[in-house]
Formats: sequence, structure tokens, C-alpha cells
Amino acid sequence: MKDTEDQAVKMKKTVSEAFNTVKESMLRGIGFGAGMDIWEFMKEGIVETVTFGNELQKSLNGVMTSSGLAETGMDRMKNVMLDIYNDNFGENFEEIGEALKAVGEQTGYTGDDLKGLTENAIALKDTFGYEVKESVRSASTLMKQFGIDGDEAFNLIAQGKQGGLDFSGEMLDSINEYSVQFKKLGLNAEDMFNILSAGSAEGAFNLDKVGDAIKEFSIRAIDGSKTTADGFSQLGFNADDLAAKFAQGGDSAKDTFEDVITALSNMKDPLKQSQIGVELFGTQFEDLGINVIESLGNVDGEISNTYDALAQINKIK
Repeated sequence: MKDTEDQAVKMKKTVSEAFNTVKESMLRGIGFGAGMDIWEFMKEGIVETVTFGNELQKSLNGVMTSSGLAETGMDRMKNVMLDIYNDNFGENFEEIGEALKAVGEQTGYTGDDLKGLTENAIALKDTFGYEVKESVRSASTLMKQFGIDGDEAFNLIAQGKQGGLDFSGEMLDSINEYSVQFKKLGLNAEDMFNILSAGSAEGAFNLDKVGDAIKEFSIRAIDGSKTTADGFSQLGFNADDLAAKFAQGGDSAKDTFEDVITALSNMKDPLKQSQIGVELFGTQFEDLGINVIESLGNVDGEISNTYDALAQINKIK
């Protein structure tokens, strides 16, 4: 910090000397009136440059005190901030600095990875109004639960928003709360977004109701209760076998989940269907109905890791 203060004092002294030298030379060489006009024009540029540098340094100092980011090094972090600014992200260095801290603290990323995620977070803020800390938290959850990278996580969030998943204002919270439940059923991040989308399209009045249904099933599927065993048995499954497959996770759990949804959907007796639905999904089945529950097996939607929504957003930006 002492070095930074010394540098600031030296810069102030140097700029002051430059002001006086240029001003005196111009007044002597081309006359008072013209000299003052040119001097005022140049002074504005110098002041703007100095202000720019001061704002950068102030924000840089704040970023460097943030946990985990000091090891990046001041020179490297300064270049990261300048690169983000030159890429047209952030209104000023203060906004860029705060975004860098949020990303660094929640992901542990540094260098180019830190730069990329920060630009993604600022893009979501500018486009959709998401606060950087909130979108980064959700992106970090997706990364940790599903093993995807930051670009994929932000891309899925952007597609979800564009696809209307935030209709009840709960998309980011639902990602944070229910990602682990989808993962337990062997579903990946793309599957989760498409299931949430399908459930919403079938009439779920709140997005978190779809997440709650998945959560309730994931708990009951391995709880070993008589209620769950009866539900599976009436669908033609062995409860112990299914519990073992769900416990394995991955494709085994995913395929088994889809088999259960299909069997429940194919039932002809609506009363029996409702009884079993409640046994496996709890009161969420009553709240959502068979159409929404049936849609939970639909992982083939329009949301895809291969579509770069952020690139399209930044192209317009």
C-alpha cells in the first residue's frame, strides 16, 4: 500500500510539472489567446487520463484485498481489468472490480478464466438485470454439481432466461436449491433446464414446484419406506432393485427415473394413478397434476450446451 501511495504522489507531482511546462511554452510561443484555447483542450485530455488511472488503481487496490485474488499479482490483475474494460464490459472500473471480487470469491478462478466469467456475469446483468453475485452463485452451483465449466453454466442460465424459465422470478434460486436433487437422479445440467422448461410449459404455476417434485421423488426413491415400495410395486417394479439403481446415480438412475415416469403416465385408472403419484411425489403430485409430472421425463428440449447464447448477446452488445 505504501508503494501505491508513493506512486500516486509521484504521478501527481509529474502531472503538475507537465501542466506548468506545457502551459508556459504555449503562452510564449503562439500568443495568450490561442495558447489558452489549446491549453484548455489538452488539459481536459490530461485530467481525463489521470482520472482514468486513479479510478483503475483504486478499484485494483480493492480487488487485491479480496480473498484468493492477491496471489494473481497486481500487474496481471491490472491487465485483466483493462482487458474487461476494453472488451466493453462494465460501466467503470468500480463495477468491474466488484464483479471480479464476486467471481473470484465464489469460484476460485484466476487469470483468463476469471476474466471470462466476469464478462459473462456483467453481460447477464446488463441484459437481464441479474446482480453479479446472484448469477455467479448459480453458475458456481451448476459447475460444482454437474462438472461443467463457467461458460457452459452462464450459457444455460442465459438460455433459461430467454426461454421464459424465470416467469416466477425463481430461476436462480431453483438452480441453487435443486441442482443437487437433479444430479441424484443421474440428470445433467442440460437435462435439468429442459425438465424445468417442460414442467413450466405444462402449467406449473411456480418454477420451484417442479424442483420440489424432483426433490420429493429423489428422497422417496431411496428411503426404503412401505409407501414408496407400494408405489413402485404397483407400477411393476421391485423397490429394492430401483433403490439400488438410484443409489448408483448416473445413467442407471436417469434411465430408471424415465422408466418410472413412463409407467406412471401409462396408467389407465386416474384414481390409481393419483394414489401412486402421491406415494412417489408427495403432495407435489396433487399440486402439479399428471401432465406436469409426465413432463419430468422430457429431457429433449431446446436448451442445449451447444448453443452459445452469450455469444449472440455479446454480438448485439
